[in-house]
Amino acid sequence: MDQFTDLTRKVRWYLFTVTLGVSLMLIGVWWLESAVLKLASWEQAVSLLVIGVCLSMLLAVSASNYVMEPMRLLWQAIVHVSPDYQGTPPPICNRHGWAASC
Repeated sequence: MDQFTDLTRKVRWYLFTVTLGVSLMLIGVWWLESAVLKLASWEQAVSLLVIGVCLSMLLAVSASNYVMEPMRLLWQAIVHVSPDYQGTPPPICNRHGWAASC
């Protein structure tokens, strides 16, 4: 398996698990609101909408940082070897298990 296929598999698995986690959290909040707190359906809808939007924003930031890490490492490596930027350190590639692809 080449590095790009391995990276694609890791990103796909990461996005799947994060999306599954957010979905399970929303289901848990819905159950808590309906069974334990006994909220009205419009209150449940509003709270689930607000929580869903907040979790989606958090998911977008988290996932984009994780997915763009290889691009940041590539950018840092290019800047490191360019003659215009003398003080840029080399990239550290052994975070997140990406040492083989650096």
